[in-house]
Amino acid sequence: MKSCCCFPSAQVDNPDDATIGAFLLCELMLSLSSSEDLDDEIHDIIQEYEERSKRAILHTLSFY
Repeated sequence: MKSCCCFPSAQVDNPDDATIGAFLLCELMLSLSSSEDLDDEIHDIIQEYEERSKRAILHTLSFY
């Protein structure tokens, strides 16, 4: 089985908030992809993202 992390994101439906949300999610994905031990660091990375962005994020781990 392989694992897959899902990060749904709710954005306000206007161009400014959508642009900001896209940049914030890109920053989160870059932080996750640069992690050397994602299993161990994922919660810290998400917590830092939430504090920095002032946005809560729901994440889940799925297997396929």
